[in-house]
Amino acid sequence: MKSFGITKRGLVRQENEDAFIIEHPSLFIVADGMGGHAGGEIASRTAVETIREYVRESSAEWRNEITLKDAVLAANTAIRDYITVQPDFDGMGTTTVAAYLEDDIVFWAHVGDSRLYTYYRGTLKQITQDHSLVSELLRDGRITEEQAEQHPSRHVITRSVGTTDSPEVDTGRLRLEPETMLLLCSDGLYNMVDEAEIRDIMIANENAPESCARHLLKRVYDHGAKDNVTIVVVAYR
Repeated sequence: MKSFGITKRGLVRQENEDAFIIEHPSLFIVADGMGGHAGGEIASRTAVETIREYVRESSAEWRNEITLKDAVLAANTAIRDYITVQPDFDGMGTTTVAAYLEDDIVFWAHVGDSRLYTYYRGTLKQITQDHSLVSELLRDGRITEEQAEQHPSRHVITRSVGTTDSPEVDTGRLRLEPETMLLLCSDGLYNMVDEAEIRDIMIANENAPESCARHLLKRVYDHGAKDNVTIVVVAYR
């Protein structure tokens, strides 16, 4: 298995509030913070570090999607505890998507609008479901794809880590075929580069995570990089 991650500040941002961790060989986490440049950065960094430590301390033979869910809830508690001590940061929070590989199974947990995709033999599939206002309107059939792209509330998320005492965490597991690739990313990628172009870049960079991630990042900046962007690519063999 090979993996590579990269994060970069957007062209219209003062700070990069994204964070990621690759814990070789099996744990991958992306978080996109909010709440002002300091608050968002603290929230995302707290989330990825807390999840990593929680998984490290868990029993390896029992790690699964429930472990990741509990790790995300631990991150939520850590952020809430920070706010208790530093009330000026009230309102800060973060999206989170985490994946853990065990043999040919990937376990995942997710809150917010950072995403997990799988890529296999030319097919890109979004695994997580965005917790955002526009996504909910789209799923309910109240707006079209075209309307969603221009909706004034397209950046409003409906779930996050750290903004409530007990967020709802989506979880799941998938069996992977050999040569499958995983893509974890913040919305700074897919809001700038559409899924057809993401797929084409992954086709051109199969089993080459670093090259894939760097090409995706380049296209974000070619399109204007209006937000911070974080990309983690994993090639499963």
